[in-house]
Amino acid sequence: MDLDSSFGSAARAISNPCNVCGRFPSRTVAFHRNVGLVFARRIHTFQGDLCRSCGRGVYRDFQHRNIALGPWGLISLFATLYYLANNAIHAASFRRDLDTPQPSDPELERKLQGRPVLLRPGGLALMALLGFLVVSGMMNSGKADNAPEEAHWRVGACVVFDGSVANPVSCGSTEHDATVTRIVASETACPDTTEWWVEVDDQSVACLEE
Repeated sequence: MDLDSSFGSAARAISNPCNVCGRFPSRTVAFHRNVGLVFARRIHTFQGDLCRSCGRGVYRDFQHRNIALGPWGLISLFATLYYLANNAIHAASFRRDLDTPQPSDPELERKLQGRPVLLRPGGLALMALLGFLVVSGMMNSGKADNAPEEAHWRVGACVVFDGSVANPVSCGSTEHDATVTRIVASETACPDTTEWWVEVDDQSVACLEE
């Protein structure tokens, strides 16, 4: 008795042929994709029997269309994320539960499975967008870290004179005329080396030295 023939007959007895290529084994599956129209959306569903290779091909096609056409609209964005995750779960079950369909042909398998999602135009655009966002975030973070510190009246702050007015400035942003050495309650409390003093408010005075 031919065991391979027996197993093949058993597989045919418990499953339908693949809706795409007609081979066995197959299983029933549903894949969904969303088309976002900003203020409306459309849902497309494939439901049928697929073998492992055709299941991967339909999955990749639906995921690519979800990425390219799905997230255009607030509701569509969340619906697309749900469909992407749900489709991925079904695709994982194909790889786990089904064997390679028979008869098998490597060239046919590659054609039926199609190109990986991230190597298609929508996937490449998504990768480019994510890369742009990451680089922009890093650049903006660097700018924030390098932003000059806001100038305040404090010990160590630099001061420039504009006529009779003294203003605190960032020490790294411009040339300065003096430096704050002390913040005290009154000008009489400034050290002897103080060359100028500035009344900051009713309760404090800044002592300045060149």
